[in-house]
Amino acid sequence: MPLGSQALAGETAQDKRLIDYKPTRIGSNCFIGGPSVIGPGVTIGDGVIVSPMSFVETDLPDGSVHSGRQIRRESDKRIEALERQVAELAQRLAARES
Repeated sequence: MPLGSQALAGETAQDKRLIDYKPTRIGSNCFIGGPSVIGPGVTIGDGVIVSPMSFVETDLPDGSVHSGRQIRRESDKRIEALERQVAELAQRLAARES
């Protein structure tokens, strides 16, 4: 049964057989801001940050940041920061050469 279909059918709390039970794993050193919902069968890696009021329905890799429904790896943030630094240095160099 798809996630949430029991509620959509108006059958919440009427029959436990309709509930989707799957093991969920939450890694070490994670922060899950409340009230967030972790879906059945989801694996959350180590060092993951889940922003408050998020719905997590897919696995989250180690070191990722999840906000709402978006997944962003911590390494992506570092790469973006390095790209900004390179662009700033290029601008400074261009200013010195002119």
